[in-house]
Amino acid sequence: MKFDFKKIDMKMLVFGGIILVCILALTFSIYFQIFGENNTTSNETQNNIVMPKETNFNELFDNKLNLQEYEESLNSVNKLEPTNDLVYTTFALNEIYEGKYEINVNIPLININHENAMDIDREIIAKYYQRIANLIDSASR
Repeated sequence: MKFDFKKIDMKMLVFGGIILVCILALTFSIYFQIFGENNTTSNETQNNIVMPKETNFNELFDNKLNLQEYEESLNSVNKLEPTNDLVYTTFALNEIYEGKYEINVNIPLININHENAMDIDREIIAKYYQRIANLIDSASR
């Protein structure tokens, strides 16, 4: 049986050309995905992240309010509890559950007699006290 090239119509030729272009595009994309220059792994990316040497991460958060030049305005703030600072720790927990968790929690409270500050305090209490209770409950099992 002989193949007759005269019987090939234009539709078949265009269809074959489209299939050929798709196969070539797929082949090139697979090749460049595997052998391309920008092929980096997550380990290489993580190794490139560098913390500044002058910054100790554990010293960034000291749970204190730094007023800087606003120290004189401290006396004009209406506090809820006059003996405490403007921001103080209401709940502190530092426990180690061997093989499970190490929990070090300090929940702050804003000591300002203003509706916005009290809203923030209520939000902190609603969110974080329940999360800590859940963590302690799951750690003690």
